[in-house]
Amino acid sequence: QRLAYVRLYGGILHLRDSVRISEKEKIKITEMYTSINGELCKIDKAYSGEIVILQNEFLKLNSVLGDTKLLPQRERIENPLPLLQTTVEPSKPQQREMLLDALLEISDSDPLLQYYVDSTTHEIILSFLGKVQMEVISALLQEKYHVEIELKEPTVI
Repeated sequence: QRLAYVRLYGGILHLRDSVRISEKEKIKITEMYTSINGELCKIDKAYSGEIVILQNEFLKLNSVLGDTKLLPQRERIENPLPLLQTTVEPSKPQQREMLLDALLEISDSDPLLQYYVDSTTHEIILSFLGKVQMEVISALLQEKYHVEIELKEPTVI
């Protein structure tokens, strides 16, 4: 199960509350934690200003729980759209699932990386900003996830 760190800007969040994600689908808070000295501790409620940890696969980077109109207003900077696209595959075919899991984890923390699996060819297609970003991702895949990849020459989107 994936963990999401959530900051409460206002109100109280209770265990078993139902809340909207970015004003779309509702989720029920079934487990809620806080971190004390690096350990996860279960809690029943959290207050404005606190950071809580939720188990939920639907929460993404910059997701909003509740009403977006109640958030502190600040100028939002939009991420640039990816310029390049390439096909990626693991050097060892048996590492395909490891590669997909790693890309999911990386894309959760890096909104500038996008990927999908082509439904016809089953190729893994990466969309990214530039070659430096691709070099960083390649190094990360190799060093942290122990997956070596082969890339085709990027094309402009």
